[in-house]
Amino acid sequence: MGSIERTSADDLLHLTYDQKPCTAQVGAILLLEPGKRLEVDVLRAAVADRVAGIPRLRQQLRHAPRGCGRPVWVDDPAFDLSRHITSARCPEPQDERALLDLAAALITTALPPDRPLWSATLVAFQHERCAIVIVLHHVIADGLGALTVLAGLVDRLAGA
Repeated sequence: MGSIERTSADDLLHLTYDQKPCTAQVGAILLLEPGKRLEVDVLRAAVADRVAGIPRLRQQLRHAPRGCGRPVWVDDPAFDLSRHITSARCPEPQDERALLDLAAALITTALPPDRPLWSATLVAFQHERCAIVIVLHHVIADGLGALTVLAGLVDRLAGA
């Protein structure tokens, strides 16, 4: 049996200010090179081994019984990449503004609290282009930590 990992004081702060309609989530849009069309199954395969190296992306928060301390991080027994990596089509006219509007909607939609707090959406964009919109809850990563997580997730895509 492993050790129990409780949320940190910073985690609690991020969870406290995560109230509708303002989510405590950060996001990024990764534009892939023109002509490099990516399928969602290929994205899932590229991310699958990366998720193994970033435990927080496989964990969910569980609240401890009242009086028993802060919430704990536990492995999600139902972890499934298809619940985290989805696809969408950029709304017409499929320009930069439409992509930004879609990304804003994804980033501000609360992530389901019963699973690890992240998502990636592969967006078909401008004929043969695509983008990936990644959403991370602030409790998983912030600032440079988020950049590290993003780099760890997508560094293989350059060769995908």
